[in-house]
Formats: sequence, structure tokens, C-alpha cells
Amino acid sequence: MQGSEPADQNRLWGRIGQLGTRWRRMSILSSVRWVAVSQAARVLSQLISITVLARILPTHAYGQMAMAMTITNLVFLFRDLGTTTAVIQHRQLTHSLTCTAHWLNVSVSLALALLLGLSAYPLAWAFNEAALCEIILVLSVVFPISGLTLVRQALLERQSEFATLARIEIVSALGGVVGAVSLALAGAGIWSLVGQMLLSTLLTTGQLFRASSWRSSILFSKDDLKILINSGTNLSLFRLIIYLEQNIDSLVIGKFLGSGALGIYAMAYKIMLFPIQNLTAVVSRALLPELSRRQDMNDSVGILYTRSLRIICAIAAPLMGGVFFLRQEFVELVFGPRWTQVSQLLTWLAPVGFIQAITAGTGVVFIAVGRTRLMLRLGMLGGALQISAFLVGVNWGIEGVAACYFVANLINFFPCFIFASIVLNLPIARTFLNLLGPILATSLMLLSLSLIEATITQYLSNQYIAFLAVAAAGASVYFVSLIVLLPQDFARFCIHFRLKIMGTRFQQ
Repeated sequence: MQGSEPADQNRLWGRIGQLGTRWRRMSILSSVRWVAVSQAARVLSQLISITVLARILPTHAYGQMAMAMTITNLVFLFRDLGTTTAVIQHRQLTHSLTCTAHWLNVSVSLALALLLGLSAYPLAWAFNEAALCEIILVLSVVFPISGLTLVRQALLERQSEFATLARIEIVSALGGVVGAVSLALAGAGIWSLVGQMLLSTLLTTGQLFRASSWRSSILFSKDDLKILINSGTNLSLFRLIIYLEQNIDSLVIGKFLGSGALGIYAMAYKIMLFPIQNLTAVVSRALLPELSRRQDMNDSVGILYTRSLRIICAIAAPLMGGVFFLRQEFVELVFGPRWTQVSQLLTWLAPVGFIQAITAGTGVVFIAVGRTRLMLRLGMLGGALQISAFLVGVNWGIEGVAACYFVANLINFFPCFIFASIVLNLPIARTFLNLLGPILATSLMLLSLSLIEATITQYLSNQYIAFLAVAAAGASVYFVSLIVLLPQDFARFCIHFRLKIMGTRFQQ
């Protein structure tokens, strides 16, 4: 009997290990689910905002807001100096370090607001847009307000409290949309877009104060400050490069082609960027705390990376493929005839969206395993490619900018993808093959749409119904193709779904 005790204990600990593994999977799935809910609400609110406001506001209002956001987005990069990521990733977090991060964020936010206010008139002169001065002055208020809760939000993310964060972000996003539409209907013009940003920030700040139990103390440690700056410098510089990549096109178009052309380009860019940015944010935001906890287990990080990469590809490929195929019908039905030029730009920007979705996942890997210097170098390469592309493409108008932007992203994809595989000791060829199934399924979807679109539109006279029918047919073909091409992934999804149900019953 005594000889059987070690065997029984081994079985017991093995069972506990299996339950722990299942719990971690369910925890990751729960995080992804809540982040997805939050991002879906953001996308929905943005689509409502764009759809409604585009029919009320003139195109130059979007051009003016794009100019203002180009400046404020740059300032946002230095709002936390990478400290929030350090709070999420740091192995041993202390109250002294969090307080130091908080007071650093508050000080930097106030300084940035003052700097932005002083720069408002020179920036308006540089853009040759007088109304930009007042817009920037009002938007500068956002920084000290949001700086009060950066550490609180980071701590909630570190603890994977994504259900709470989802509620906060949904309320803030929808509240901002209601405020913007109300102001637009009242004739506020460009100020309806400004008011949307201010109201969303106020709602987020108030809710984070209520949701977070953390309270700051008057502590500021020089040693903790060195830790925060050392860990955040590369990340802040990388964010600066990403900003230049994403905003230099607005600077170039606004300067050389005017606010009208910039408004058209900004709308096309939003259509491409909204779903992709929110998709990558779901995976990246949910995985960063988990990958950081496993940063010393390279094999585990590699498995999570490849799975998340395939999920991103499985969603981004049909989404951007559908945008590419139905771009003209979508623009005409949703935005109206004033925006028809947007569909021409989506010819190039839809493939860019897919490439950026795949590339974005590499950044999370570099941060989680502490290779931010490599990430910075790759970012510098990508920044040089894309800035050069914008400066060359502007000679052929906004469509030339979009075409050159696509070429630069295609070239930049390969080094980012290859180095991420090398860092995780993953076979490069196998990692590429990881994307093949969703790409083939998307190709079958586009082929079927080219064959059945004429038939559907012939029997359905209503343009809206015909558009939805074509989209539904494409989605059905893609879903069936994905099951046939990737049966193991479908089986794994069913197992995960079963685990989620079991977890819900267990909690009850």
C-alpha cells in the first residue's frame, strides 16, 4: 500500500498540472474575448460616427481633424515614455515603482499640454490652416486628463482585468459618438469631432478612477526612474518611428495637395486601418501580459505566437479581401457619391491592411522577450522605407501615395517576419506555411465572388440587400473553405469552446 502512494501522488500532481494548463488556456481565451468585445464596440462606434458624420460634415472638416490628429498623435507617443508597458511586463512590481511611474506620467502630460498649447499658432501657420490653432489648443486638454490614469489602466491590464476595461471602453466610445453626433446636428462642424475626443477621454478617466483600487502615494524613486527609462527608451523611439510611418503621409498630402485631398485619403485610411488596428489590438493587448509572464520559456512563447498569427491571418485575410472586392459598392452605399475617390485608394490600402496585421504581431514578441533594441532597428528600416515612399508617391497624387505605401509595406514585411521567427527559434518556412490556409481560403472566396456577384445583383434590385447578400455569400464560402483546409484548427476551436462552457458551469 505504501508503495502505491508515490504513484498516486504523481497522478494527483499530473491531474493538477492538466487543470492548471486548461485554466491558463481559459484565462487567455477570456482575455481575448473581453478585449475583442471592447474593440468590436470601438469599431461599431467608429463606423456609426463615420457613417453619420460623413453625411453631415464637409470633407475639409475631416482634413482639419486629420491635421490636428497628426500633431496630437505625435505628442501622445511621449505621454508615458513607455512606462505603462514596463508596469505590465516588470517581473517584480513594487508600490514605489508604480508611484514613480504615475508622477512621471502626470508631469510629462502637463509639460506636453503646455508645449502643444505654445506650438498651436506656429503649427497652424505651417499647415496654412488658421482654424487649426484653436483646435490644437482645445485638444491639448486631453493630455493632463488622461495622464492621471495611465498607471491604473496598466495595472488592470497586468492583472488581465479585461472585462472591467471592456466595460469602461465601451461606455466611453459610445458616449463620445453620441456627443459627436449631437454636436454635428446642432451645427458645430469640426467641433463635433473635437468634442468626441474630449468626452471619450473624460468618461474613460472617471471610470478608471472608480474601477482601480490602486492609490498613489507621494513617492518618487531615482532608482525606479532609471528602471522605467531604461525599459521604455527603445519602446518610445519605436513608437515615434511608427508615428512617422502612419502620419507622414498626412503631413505630405496636407502640405502639397491640400485639406480636401487629405480628407479623401484620411477616410480611405480609416476604412483600412479601423478593422485591422482593432484586430491586432485584441491579440496584442491580451497576449502581452501572458507572454511577459512566460518570457523565460521560449518554446511556450513560440507556440502562442504562431497560433495568434494564424488567428490574425484567418480574420484579416478575408476582411481585407472583402474590402478590396466590394470597395466601390461599400463606399457608394455607406458614404455617398462625394467619397467615390476613396474606393480607388482602397485598391492599394486593402492589401496594406493585411500586411500590417501580420507584421504587428512581431512587435509583441520583441517586447515580451526583451528584444526591444532589435524591434527599434527593424522599425527604423520600415520608417525609412515608408517615408521615402510617401515623398516619392506624392508626385502622382493621393493614389500615388497609396501605391507607394503598399510597396514599402510589402518590402518591410519580410525582415520583421523573419527576425521574429529567428528570435523564437521557429523554422521560417514553417512559419510562412502557417499563413497558407487562410490565404488559400480567401483566394477561393474572391474567386467565388467574382462568379456569383453578377447573378446576385441581377435578381436583387435593392442595392443594400444585394451588397449584404454578396458579403454573406463570400463569408460562407470562406468559412467552409477554412474548415476544409484547416480541420485541426477548427477542432481546436471546438475544444476551446467546450472548455469555456465547462469553466462557466464551474463558476456557477
